Amino acid sequence: MQTRAVLVLSFIIITLVPVSLLSAISFISLSKMQESISNIYQGTVTIIVNLSGGSEELLKMRLNIGRHIIAGDEQKQELAENIRQNEVKFLQTLVNYKEIDDFPMQVPILNSRGMGNLVSYEDSLLSQVNEDWSAYQRERNIVLALSNEGRQEEATLYANSVAAEKFEKLITTYGEIVELNNNLARIMYEESQSVSTQAFTYSIISSVSSVIFASVAALYLSGRLAPSVDKIQQEARKKMERFIAESRVMQKITAKPGKESDTRETAPEEVVEEAELKEKGPIILLHSTGYKEAKSGGDDEPRTVANSFLDYYFAKASEAPGTKSNLVVITKKSSNLYSKARSSGAAVYLLSSSSQEPISTSEDGFLVVSINQTSLILEAVKRTLQENPESVIMLDNATELIHKLGFEKVFSLLQSISDAVSSYPRSKFLILINQGAHPQNEVEAIATISNTFAR
Repeated sequence: MQTRAVLVLSFIIITLVPVSLLSAISFISLSKMQESISNIYQGTVTIIVNLSGGSEELLKMRLNIGRHIIAGDEQKQELAENIRQNEVKFLQTLVNYKEIDDFPMQVPILNSRGMGNLVSYEDSLLSQVNEDWSAYQRERNIVLALSNEGRQEEATLYANSVAAEKFEKLITTYGEIVELNNNLARIMYEESQSVSTQAFTYSIISSVSSVIFASVAALYLSGRLAPSVDKIQQEARKKMERFIAESRVMQKITAKPGKESDTRETAPEEVVEEAELKEKGPIILLHSTGYKEAKSGGDDEPRTVANSFLDYYFAKASEAPGTKSNLVVITKKSSNLYSKARSSGAAVYLLSSSSQEPISTSEDGFLVVSINQTSLILEAVKRTLQENPESVIMLDNATELIHKLGFEKVFSLLQSISDAVSSYPRSKFLILINQGAHPQNEVEAIATISNTFAR
C-alpha cells in the first residue's frame, strides 16, 4: 500500500503543471466553440422539430377527412373541429418557420462550401408549399361540403382523385423542405467537427511536450515503484504452480505403499436412483442452496441430490487416511464446505474477496486466489489437472461468483473450465449453483456446458 501511495502521489505531482495548462487552454477554446455550435444548431434543430410536427398534422388532416365522409351527423362536427385544429397547427409551422437568412453564421458556411444556392432554393420551396397548400385547401373544402350534404359517393370520389392529387403534390414539396433542413443539419454537424478540431489543435500543440514528459516520467516511476500487471500475473502463476506441485509431492510422500486411488468411480447408487440420471461426462452441475452434513439416525430432512454427490466424494477422500486424495475444493472460508473439505483431507483452494494480491498463501497453508482473478482460477484448475488427471474438483459456488462478477464473466470462466476439463475424461468437475437465485435462462446456459445437471 505504501508503494502504491508513493506512485499515485508522484504521478499527481508530475502531471499537475501540464494538466493545468492543458485545462486552461482547453477551457478558453471550448467556451468559444460552445457559443458557435449553440448558435448553429439551435435554429436547425427547431426547424426539424417543427417540420416533423407539420408533416404529422397534414397526415392527420387527411385521415380525419376520410373519417368525416363516412361519419354520422353527430360525429361530423367533432371531426370538422379536429380538421380545423390540424390546419391551424400546420399553418403555425409555416408561420414560425425560420428561414436560412435568419442564421447569419450559416450563410458564409454555405458559401465557403459552394452551396450558396441553397438560400434561393429554400425561398422557392417555401413559395411552392404555400401555393400547393392553397390549392389543396380549396379541394379539401369541396370534399367536406359534399360530405356535409350527404353525398358520400361524390365526396369519396373527389377525395381520392382531385383532392388526393393536390395533397400528394403538397406532401412532396413539403418533404423537399424537410430534406433540405436535414442536409443543413448534416452540413452544420460537419462544420462543428471542423471547429472542434481547430479548437483542440492549439491546446494539443501547446501542451503535447509537457504531456509526453509527464507520461514518460510516470511510466519510469511505475516500473521502479511497482511491478507491471503482466509481471504480477507471471509471479502469481509461478507461486500457484509451486503450491500445486508441492501439494502433490506431499500427498505422494504420505501415501501408503501399494495402494492406488480408484479413479473410475461413478455416482453413488442412491444418487442415480434419486435423480434418475447417469454421469455422461466429467462436468457435473449441482443445484445446492448450501451444503449440510448428513445426520445419523432420526434425520427426517430429505437429502438433496447435490448433498448426496458431495457426501460421496468427501467420503472417498477420507475413507483411507494417509493415501493421496484426488479431491480439490475451491471454496471460501465462510462456506459450509470449508470445514468438511479440511476434515476429509481434500486439497483446498480459497477464494477471497478482500485479498490485495492475485495469489497468496493463507495462515493455514492454503492457496488463496483473489475472486476477481478469473484467469488465475482457470489456471489453478488447469495446473491441478496436469498434476493429477484424475482429480475431482468442486467449485463452491457459481452463484456467489455470478453475483460478485456478473454472469457474462463467470459464464466465460465456466466455459473455459469445461473445455479444459473435457480433455481429462477420468476427472470430475462439480459446479455448485443455487438454481433459485438466478433467472432460468442463466441456469440453462450453464447447464449447456455441463454433462449432467442434478436439479
